[in-house]
Amino acid sequence: MESYITHISTAVLFAEGFLGMTINMIIVAIQFLRWKTVTSLEICDKIITCLGVSRSLLMANILFAYFMRTYGPWVMGSLFFNLSTLLVGMLLHSAELWITTVLCVFYCVKISQYSHQLLILMKSRISILVPRFIVASLIISLASSIPVIQYGLVLHSYNSSIGLPCNVTENNADVEFAFLAQIFIFFLGSLLPFLLLCSAMYLLLRSLWMHIGKMKNIGASFQHPNLEAHFAVVKSLILFLLSQVIIFVCMLFILVYIVHFDSPLRLWMFIIRCAPPLLHSAHLLCYNPNLRQAFIKHIRV
Repeated sequence: MESYITHISTAVLFAEGFLGMTINMIIVAIQFLRWKTVTSLEICDKIITCLGVSRSLLMANILFAYFMRTYGPWVMGSLFFNLSTLLVGMLLHSAELWITTVLCVFYCVKISQYSHQLLILMKSRISILVPRFIVASLIISLASSIPVIQYGLVLHSYNSSIGLPCNVTENNADVEFAFLAQIFIFFLGSLLPFLLLCSAMYLLLRSLWMHIGKMKNIGASFQHPNLEAHFAVVKSLILFLLSQVIIFVCMLFILVYIVHFDSPLRLWMFIIRCAPPLLHSAHLLCYNPNLRQAFIKHIRV
């Protein structure tokens, strides 16, 4: 029965992964063709392109790891394969998280209305700051992902010592310490983008509340384009916030069950973890005017 559930879970993960890769590759291809036409993309489109690349690579890495372990079980004992997939997976997870946060901060800076000098400066220099934010995000992602190598080495040493005469208590203590250290590093790596997202949401909600107060004072209609843009971005940030919580919980389970690669629970944690970026990318392709029009245009050709 468990084997049957595992096969179904693997099939669902592969279907979800291929669909997510396809949607994100379409987004990247559309942006690339637009870039060749207009020679320069808007900042929001550049962020979406980076997000599409990171999500495509993330899902490709997950599918590759499960494909190799399913159809090439000999790689289970390969230290290089295990460490590389673990490192690349953590790097792409962190990069996708950070680029999503950069997109949310961009929305906040563009939509919110404040007279604070720092926010005014950021709004005027957003086209220069965003590429730097993305580069900084990649550097932070790499720095927070490298410690997972130590965790992988300890696990490999532990698995290699099973069945051999050795100090079991000491090995278990090493694995437990490495696990707690990795969880702590993962928590720190996830905390900063989460706090930035919460800060962006707070600033946007405060800006919305101030804007509503001004409109009440002048007796204006609430069907104002600026107000509607505020509401749309607030809804997006709430969904991003819920997505980050879901992804964080799923990644904790994935790290806990890291030695049980074929566990149905671990498989479903990957499925749930990949769902938010898949749904967001599909939403972008369907509702972003530039992406939707370009997609329909290329389908009709």
